[in-house]
Amino acid sequence: MTLTSVPTWTSGPAGGTGELAVPARVRDAATAVAAHARVVGLLTTETEVTTELRSEPGTATGEPTTLQVDLDRPSWRDLIRSVAPAAGPLPIGCRQPGLEIEYGPAELRIRYDLAAFDESFAERVGRYVVAALDAADDPGASPLAAQLVPAAEQADLLRHSTARALPEVRFHELFAGQAAATPDAVAVVHGEASWTYAQLDRAANRVANALLADGLVAEEVVALAAGRGREWLAPRIGIFRAGGVHLPGRPD
Repeated sequence: MTLTSVPTWTSGPAGGTGELAVPARVRDAATAVAAHARVVGLLTTETEVTTELRSEPGTATGEPTTLQVDLDRPSWRDLIRSVAPAAGPLPIGCRQPGLEIEYGPAELRIRYDLAAFDESFAERVGRYVVAALDAADDPGASPLAAQLVPAAEQADLLRHSTARALPEVRFHELFAGQAAATPDAVAVVHGEASWTYAQLDRAANRVANALLADGLVAEEVVALAAGRGREWLAPRIGIFRAGGVHLPGRPD
């Protein structure tokens, strides 16, 4: 089974691994796994998630167990019971690609790949996990109905959001119009590298033409696993331009 990937969240990719300790009251390993799965579901909008469990978190030892968790349960009691056979005792580690959380009786240790996540992401995940653990104290409540995002964060998201009418044309058509209007303007920057709208437009066209030549039909799914870089946007525009459906993936 493939582990559920959490969308990247970083102000700028870096190397190495970050670690954050968060005080938390963790009743038992099954509750920790249930809370972890609920947070992964929140971050990915999935109701079925797959995680890797380690009895010796933070190490390469211990036999990992891959667990698929169905979050669409009537109560926390049912969710916790469903994961209990695989959970074992505390401490326990739950891993997603680039992210591992070690659950102990009084503390979480969040370890994260700095190429994909930053400290603000780890702090946010810590808040969500603590909220999920607290929500599980009401065993009859619905896990999916649990409000894990703090009120202040919700207010901040609403304050920075903008409501606007959807355009009548599609994204790749909007891009084509902008490329025609400002071909020499900088469209994308990554580190020291950049592309103008004209350069990005030509690169997207090469991708679209290659897909069509390969027999792509309208609304056919095209999987794409690519790291962040100047070229990151071109294949996505090219897929849409060729009439395909973009399925994102992680390079690992």
